[in-house]
Amino acid sequence: MDAVVLSTLNKRLLTPTDFVVEPLSGAVSLTPEGRKTFLQLYAHKKQSEFKHPVLGRKCSYQEVFELILNMLNCVEAERIVVRHRACINFLQTLVSARYDETTVNQYKR
Repeated sequence: MDAVVLSTLNKRLLTPTDFVVEPLSGAVSLTPEGRKTFLQLYAHKKQSEFKHPVLGRKCSYQEVFELILNMLNCVEAERIVVRHRACINFLQTLVSARYDETTVNQYKR
């Protein structure tokens, strides 16, 4: 995304008329036409290809974004599994401590 922003500004593909300044806050945002221009440039960049240093082959930025998303999903899924296992282990410890032999014998009376 940074490369698209810098390239767009350096090549003057957006002009001052593509921006609007909010009078009260001083916040700067793109006009609808400026936003359309930027999103077209961003879409074009996502489709461009480069040789990935780890994969060792050409791929698009879109493909890399999807690979990263899948990797993050796998990492999050593993975190959930680890948390789930920890909860099960904790519950098993509670249950075994609660119903140890002494406790079971008390209920046999």
